[in-house]
Amino acid sequence: MSLIQKIPLQPETTDQLVSVELDGNPYILRVLWNERFGYFALTVLTADETVILENVKMVKNYPLIGRFKDVRLPFGDFYFVQEKGNAARPGYSDLAVNFSLYYYEPDPAVTAQLVRG
Repeated sequence: MSLIQKIPLQPETTDQLVSVELDGNPYILRVLWNERFGYFALTVLTADETVILENVKMVKNYPLIGRFKDVRLPFGDFYFVQEKGNAARPGYSDLAVNFSLYYYEPDPAVTAQLVRG
């Protein structure tokens, strides 16, 4: 069965760490506002704060980590979803107000692929 999990973020915070459990494993997510270029970035860390993936630009309504291949990453993907308004791109004051971060874990039975050796 597929799972959608909303990541609890705080509004108007330039740098925050959130501890979450994804696919039964603990992770730390860092969401950082890039002041110079005007976007939010996502970093995924293990529970012991080892960086797995760093500073991925959070583009709205687009899979954020699926293109990266690392066995330590969760099975699913993150989406930065616009829930209110019609902004072309998220601004600093939009986090957790108009835009939210979601984790989508697909059903493993549906996404299983044949492995050829």
